[in-house]
Amino acid sequence: MKELGAAYVLGVDAGEQPKAIEQARFAADTLGLDVDFRTLSVYDLREIGRQFDLVLFMGVLYHLRHPLVALEAVRSVCGDALILQTITTPHDRALNEIDSATLQKVGLRSPVLMEDRFPTVRFVEGALDNDVTCWFIPNPQAVVSILRSCSFRPNQSVFPTPHEMIVRCSTQ
Repeated sequence: MKELGAAYVLGVDAGEQPKAIEQARFAADTLGLDVDFRTLSVYDLREIGRQFDLVLFMGVLYHLRHPLVALEAVRSVCGDALILQTITTPHDRALNEIDSATLQKVGLRSPVLMEDRFPTVRFVEGALDNDVTCWFIPNPQAVVSILRSCSFRPNQSVFPTPHEMIVRCSTQ
């Protein structure tokens, strides 16, 4: 982002990967870039006390025990746009949503709950592909529903693989 002209760039990592910040600093220093790095939990982003034009949230969502709490914290620092990348349950590289009016009136016995298009999240107990830091896997519909519930407006989705999606959101 700094190479593209950003006035200020902040990289944040929770510190679970001890060398992540160190490696990022090394890369920035090697390239002669003035970038700020901090060890900070995503849940504590409000402490930054500022907003950013663009927030990149790549490969983080499924590692979070409290994803909506984290996305609300991300929203507090996101002034314009969010780009989020996450793994998902298998999909056909398309977003096939149920209309929002139907989702607003779901009952416990509603047949819509059983539709593939219903926003769902699979909980991971143990490890996912030998990674014990994965807590859940959403379907694409759940990803955009979760983003909307945290005051983001998803406006573009791409599907690089049948188990992944990238969503661009605005805040207005």
